[in-house]
Order: sequence, then structure tokens, then C-alpha cells
Amino acid sequence: MLNKMNSGRLQVTVVQSGQSTGTVMTYRTTDEVRDVLRSLGLDDHSVEAKPQTLEEIVSNDLLKFPPSDVSPEILHANGFVAD
Repeated sequence: MLNKMNSGRLQVTVVQSGQSTGTVMTYRTTDEVRDVLRSLGLDDHSVEAKPQTLEEIVSNDLLKFPPSDVSPEILHANGFVAD
């Protein structure tokens, strides 16, 4: 999931299958978010085919992406480490 905060920063939340909560990472730019989403296995079409592109989302908008199989190693490499 992707959320734009009032501060303009972007939060990416990864929720693993069977879990009710996820790990959140915060980014300053849409380019950073695109890089992370690509490394998690989403292609550009999946990211840009939303009703709003990353640049168009406003504060408190929430974008959801389709479920995908991401290895724990890739999640960890991108900072998504469960406490």
C-alpha cells in the first residue's frame, strides 16, 4: 500500500500474507518509491495504471497494489523488517 502523508512524504506498507499489520517505510520522492516498488517486483504498468499516478496522489490517499510473492531477503534488503 502507498499513502501520501500531510508532510508530502510517501509511506509504503508491506503486509505479508496471513498478517494483519505491516512494515512501513517512508520516502521523500516518488522516484524513491518507484525504485522500491520495482525491487519488490511491481512493474511500471502496475504502478502507473492506478487511478492516480504517484505524482497525483494527495495527502491521505491510499493506493493498493496487487498481492505478489516477495522473498524475505528482498523485503529485508529494502528495509521491510518485522519487529
